[in-house]
Amino acid sequence: MPKRKVVPFVRDKEKTMWNLYGLQALTPERFQRVVNEIMNGRYLVFRPEGASKQWY
Repeated sequence: MPKRKVVPFVRDKEKTMWNLYGLQALTPERFQRVVNEIMNGRYLVFRPEGASKQWY
């Protein structure tokens, strides 16, 4: 049986959709960059399923 071919993982696209839980895990510098992109309309924020609808 031949060995499996190892294919390296390459992220070719930038993450452009964020949920609030993902933003909480970022470092302060990265958080600031992402929020600036959200405010400029380049990134989107979506409501995670099961989250309170009070703030959306």
